[in-house]
Amino acid sequence: MSAQTAAITPSAHKSTIGITPAWLTMSKAERADWLRENGKGYLSKAEQEEELRRHHGDIESVYMAEAWKAHEAKEDEVYWQWFSLIVVPAYALKTLKRKRGADFIRELGFDTTEADAAYGPGWLEE
Repeated sequence: MSAQTAAITPSAHKSTIGITPAWLTMSKAERADWLRENGKGYLSKAEQEEELRRHHGDIESVYMAEAWKAHEAKEDEVYWQWFSLIVVPAYALKTLKRKRGADFIRELGFDTTEADAAYGPGWLEE
């Protein structure tokens, strides 16, 4: 399991968001490639490069731009798939847990490292 997903445990029930079962074993780059290969990428190569240039090579800017394009296209599931690739601050993950539930965070493989440090390793289960 990669470092990004080491802090989560997949739930026993089937995902409600329509992701591949191997999603949690992939790195963030592999997830991004999977999304693009499965027709869920919205940015052209030139747009990706422009995002990287404007944001000093920060790949998360590309992931956020992809998420925003999915949101504009009213593709809620794809939005969350792209959004899960971004390191989300602890307070925002706590809010997401309250709004969508712990299973949602687990199923999408959000990186919980910052929240684990801020709230303790069991915060997602509380």
